[in-house]
Amino acid sequence: MSAKSLFFKFSTLTDLRDPKKTTHILADIMFISVCAILCGADDWNSIR
Repeated sequence: MSAKSLFFKFSTLTDLRDPKKTTHILADIMFISVCAILCGADDWNSIR
């Protein structure tokens, strides 16, 4: 699976967060999180 197709899958997710309380696009957060995990991040502090 290519990075582009993975990002496309994430962009089809329904974002249930309150729009007034969000700064970042859900697909961006998911993609960056997966990339970080693949690079060895094992907790939220490592991802951000």
